[in-house]
Amino acid sequence: MQPSEDDRRFYCPVEQCGRGFNRKYTLTEHMKTHTGDKPHVCRAPGCCRRFATSSNLARHMHLHGPLPLIKCPRDGCSRSFLSDVQLAKHLKQHDAPRTHPCKVTGCTKVFSTTGNLNRHLKKHLTEGKREQLARSSLASWGIPQRLSPTGVEQDYPTGVSAGNIVDVTPAPIDRPCDEPWSPETLEILGHMLLS
Repeated sequence: MQPSEDDRRFYCPVEQCGRGFNRKYTLTEHMKTHTGDKPHVCRAPGCCRRFATSSNLARHMHLHGPLPLIKCPRDGCSRSFLSDVQLAKHLKQHDAPRTHPCKVTGCTKVFSTTGNLNRHLKKHLTEGKREQLARSSLASWGIPQRLSPTGVEQDYPTGVSAGNIVDVTPAPIDRPCDEPWSPETLEILGHMLLS
């Protein structure tokens, strides 16, 4: 489906073209058709075709049928990918500094991103605990919900409203917390990850 004229905010600067796109990424991909850059290579055996856009490569790949996945060459990693580009992006994660430790008692894993840590934390929750957390809510535990640091709406504890917020200065964070998370903290984090 083509974006409506109102949705097209990114226009091709080439005079004879002038096509409009609703995403900057789509315009960037389109620009490769003008520059002649063809970074997307078919990985089918015996096929050396190159394409300017990932969507053109994907359309071409259907001609070959299913291809075997490309396995990550790192020891201990079982991930597989459809393309060299995806594998290259994944390999960067192996080399990224790991600065986000799991604080569950007994777990020694450390991750390169908070997203990977959050995904890992879900594995610590048993299936039954996940269902229990999904049914309950933070409010039922008497914990105020905070959407995000930039959230528009916030629920305040009883007796506190937006007009009379008491000035509470958080403790200074001058060192990382090395203590493992308590079961209660893990339960709260689990609920936050599942909501």
